[in-house]
Amino acid sequence: MNAKEGVMQPKVSLQFQGSLKDVATLAWPLMVGMLSFTIMDVTDTFMVGQIGKRELAAVGMATTIIFFINSFFIGFFESVKILVAQATGAKQSGLAKEAVWQGVFLSIPCGVIVMALAFFNHTIFGIFGGSLPLQEMARDYFSIRVIASPFWFITLAIGSYYQGIGNTKLPMFINLMMCVLNGILCQLFIFGFGPIQAMGMDGSAYATILSDVVGMVVLLTYLIKDAKIPLKWFTNTCQKLFKLGLPVGIRWLLDTGGWTFVIAMIARLGEDELAANQIATKIMCLSILPVYGITETASILTGQCTGAQNMKALHRSYWSAVKLALMIMGSFGIIFWTMPTALVSLFQSDQAVIELASQVLMVLALFQLIVAFSMTTAGALNGTGDTRFTMYLSISTTWLFMIPLAYCFGFTLGYGMFGMWIALILQELLLAAATQWRFRSGKWKRHGMVS
Repeated sequence: MNAKEGVMQPKVSLQFQGSLKDVATLAWPLMVGMLSFTIMDVTDTFMVGQIGKRELAAVGMATTIIFFINSFFIGFFESVKILVAQATGAKQSGLAKEAVWQGVFLSIPCGVIVMALAFFNHTIFGIFGGSLPLQEMARDYFSIRVIASPFWFITLAIGSYYQGIGNTKLPMFINLMMCVLNGILCQLFIFGFGPIQAMGMDGSAYATILSDVVGMVVLLTYLIKDAKIPLKWFTNTCQKLFKLGLPVGIRWLLDTGGWTFVIAMIARLGEDELAANQIATKIMCLSILPVYGITETASILTGQCTGAQNMKALHRSYWSAVKLALMIMGSFGIIFWTMPTALVSLFQSDQAVIELASQVLMVLALFQLIVAFSMTTAGALNGTGDTRFTMYLSISTTWLFMIPLAYCFGFTLGYGMFGMWIALILQELLLAAATQWRFRSGKWKRHGMVS
């Protein structure tokens, strides 16, 4: 790219040209892989729920905190995918391999940091609240589950490498394998079988650890075979990962923190509102899974186009991703608008909860179309290396706009949970408008390939 002119000129041929077919080809394995993680969560919840209500609540509390902590690292290791995609587009396979190995090296200390938090679990769960017996059970589960962190982070880094080079199917198969293995191990470890003694809810944690270890070993085996490069520290490549990854990690962490804050406000409204919010959130998360896959695809393709300096393919990739996201999310929106009660009734029989959750689901029909634009555009911008803009935008709209507005609508104006969801939708509308402006303005071109 000519830095002065801010214009990219096609230089390198691309494996993917950004057609709707290219986007769908890359996106569906990502969707299936993400669905497998959801299935793992549902499986653990279902099996632990058979033990008892308190055990289920303890696991729910512990996993919420673990996800909040891990959210930074999930975002940070997106840097491997972005840098590998840019290097792949530029035909710099050596840089792509350097990037993944630096990601693997960084995964170990990151995982150790998360594991070390087990020494502070009394303080962590004391802040979170709940009865003392519940906190004790959650602390025990937390202390075991965090052992999986280094193995999972290595899996994330290697999976990001394969996604960055355009091989989204291998990580999908590994995720599915881990999902099946986790289900089998949960059954064995939670309830026991033959010589294996029942471990109760702790068995779920051990099943997760072992599944992550197996997934890591399989992916690492593939990587050692494919990425033949000296295993040494490349300071410059590591600096590139930090340049890309820190903004994404901070955005993930503060976004998760903002949503947790809103849930805490909803909890003050009452048990019916909290239950209704849980149902609406679960349904929303399932509907957003395909868009997460499309968002990651947009990031991969715009990253490769940035490396190849191919503006035409970059724009084609972005708009193809937007079209696919709108088609999928529009379909969910129609379902949410026309049959909200039927969906909510699958989760709950209490009439008050059904009515509240159904109202939220109808509002989410509009949310589906807006989030298709905002998430896909943010993913495309991240692929170009414009990760700081998406970080600043997300943090400011969450903490300076959405949270104050949610409080105002929910408590000051008395609209309750419904008002808080309206605030979330208005934030998403602002994100969609701002990311569209950024993409159309071309200001992201100043980044080019990360140097």
